[in-house]
Amino acid sequence: MKPVFMKYTKADIVNFVVLLVIGFLVIPNVITTDYWYTSILIPWLCLTLAALGQNIEFCCFVSNRFFGNPKCYYN
Repeated sequence: MKPVFMKYTKADIVNFVVLLVIGFLVIPNVITTDYWYTSILIPWLCLTLAALGQNIEFCCFVSNRFFGNPKCYYN
């Protein structure tokens, strides 16, 4: 099956794996104080999830408005 939209190179996949390792192994082991978790990381996570939801909603609005895409759930 051929990719339709994007073609990932080997460098893209390596960069993604490196970021996953940093995010799941390095950061939790380096940041050990409760201050970083309660004051910085948890609010940052909440705000990024809210921004992602707004972006999905806006993209669905644009696709419905200009392209008539019926697959969007935010009507």
